[in-house]
Amino acid sequence: RVGGVGIGIRINSRRDPEGREIPVPDCSGAFVIDMNYEALCVHMPEHLGEGDLLDMELMTVKRRTGRPKVAACQGHVCRVLPDGRSGQAGYSVVVFYEPRTPLNRYLIDQYFLHESVAS
Repeated sequence: RVGGVGIGIRINSRRDPEGREIPVPDCSGAFVIDMNYEALCVHMPEHLGEGDLLDMELMTVKRRTGRPKVAACQGHVCRVLPDGRSGQAGYSVVVFYEPRTPLNRYLIDQYFLHESVAS
């Protein structure tokens, strides 16, 4: 939970640093531990390689209506560490991400980071 909001992750495709397609890991037990404007830390039950390029979606639920919000992003795996603090087997993965479109940036700011667009 980031800021009281549960954020899930789904990886649609994965490439190694040379651009070759590699198998997509099972993300059923994955969740976002922490997130900011440019990076996120994810608990993954399976290993990802440092330097992997990801086509992914971040998912959350709108608090008032319960409607899902999904933001499409591209990510670059920066760091992979064994995750012992969450009490679950797996890895803590640091991913630098970039939303695919300005709409996806708005969704992340509004529903994932809870930053107001109006100032």
